[in-house]
Amino acid sequence: MDNNQKNYYINDDLKIKLSKDRTKTFVFVGLSSLVSLILGVFITINLMKDFTVDTQDDPNMAKFLQIYETIKDEWYFGDEVTNEESYIDRALASMVNEQNVDNYLHYYSIPEPVDPVTNPIKYGIGVSIAQYDGYLMIDEVYSNSPAEKAGLIIGDLITAVDGISIRYKTTSDISELIQGDYKTDVTITVLRESVQREFIVTRDVWKQDSVFGYDYGNYAVLKITGFDDNTSITADAILSSLTSSSRTTKVEDLVIDLRDNPGGYVMVFTKLADLFTPKDTVFGTYKFKNEEDSYTVRASSAQKYSFSKIIILVNGNSASASESFTASLKDSLENVSVVGETTYGKGIAQKTVSFEDGSSFKYTYAEFIRSNGQKLHQIGVTPDVVIKEEGAYTIWDKEYSTGETFENRVLEYLKELGYIGDTYVDILKDYQSKQGISITGGYDLATQGKINKDLYIQRKDGKENQLLKAISLLGSDISE
Repeated sequence: MDNNQKNYYINDDLKIKLSKDRTKTFVFVGLSSLVSLILGVFITINLMKDFTVDTQDDPNMAKFLQIYETIKDEWYFGDEVTNEESYIDRALASMVNEQNVDNYLHYYSIPEPVDPVTNPIKYGIGVSIAQYDGYLMIDEVYSNSPAEKAGLIIGDLITAVDGISIRYKTTSDISELIQGDYKTDVTITVLRESVQREFIVTRDVWKQDSVFGYDYGNYAVLKITGFDDNTSITADAILSSLTSSSRTTKVEDLVIDLRDNPGGYVMVFTKLADLFTPKDTVFGTYKFKNEEDSYTVRASSAQKYSFSKIIILVNGNSASASESFTASLKDSLENVSVVGETTYGKGIAQKTVSFEDGSSFKYTYAEFIRSNGQKLHQIGVTPDVVIKEEGAYTIWDKEYSTGETFENRVLEYLKELGYIGDTYVDILKDYQSKQGISITGGYDLATQGKINKDLYIQRKDGKENQLLKAISLLGSDISE
């Protein structure tokens, strides 16, 4: 892709368009390889309804209360239990967490108290990283973050922190070096275009954007990484700039990239879909256990943006609200095509009830049904055109099969790349020889570093090629 395209990350001009302050703050809480976690859709509520239980109508509850009172009042060893709250805590955890019907139903026990002296809050710099030849490659610099303000960019290779080399250190050790007290400085040494540079970054909190726009002239790419409070507002600002009447080249087509988008707040996807659809367009139905609580989800405002063609790019990590948004546009507009790979398949929504003692309870309260009557949950959205990520890295990244070992995975991956050998040791020696590192025949730190470097490049190229294939469909007819 053209590296000179205009990138709408939320610059000063766009910030003027945002009428609502962003409220979500992020801190860099740890360094890890780039794995998208399917977090699901949830709403946190802190108010509990008052309720009473009539034990005469519920013999199971009567038994529970009798046992609980007996343990407290008559159990001989009861005095040795210093925390009576643990009785209920363990009972709730067992009742909720040991069921196998709903993976999202969960009780979170009373947390252990945190000592601010021995466990102080750590602040970070705001980057996403990937392991690369024993070092860390910056894969993303979060907007509004300390790293962005200091001048760090995507592609910088972090080699040292405060003068300490990080090569072959664990991610937890590196995290300890980068994180620190609020408003303190950390020196990050990087290699940029083979030149060593140092950046002094002030640890802080920041407000992260979830929408990014890329301007290619007569088409644009809208990348959405999640559905938070500010997603629809940011998208509106970017789309407004992309479609401004003052532009010399009109944006005719749009690609919406939802790959690896885990979802977010359920009400946000409807606000975003509102921008593309006429008022009162039916997106689907939220179905509750009590039928009278179910309701139809529809567009609440007039359509603001229209394009000749909209392509939505998804993959197996596109989940929850991103799936509902994709299905809503696909079912509502004739000019929308879904490409990529079948989405995750999470069409249910959760609420989290928080208690004063710090425990909480998350439960599924509704399911989203598409306007065409189809379910999303455990099914997902099937693309009109399948575009798979391709490359040897997909062998490395796939889930392990029953009985498969790490050695099996290494063999399969390296053989796919063309390395030869009859045994695990032989093929590693061939790889090490051609990589110019010590030939040990073992999966040592140097070998791990080289493989991580290869994987980083392959994943980046694979994602880019998948997007390029999606963009190429803008000029063709896509049949279902």
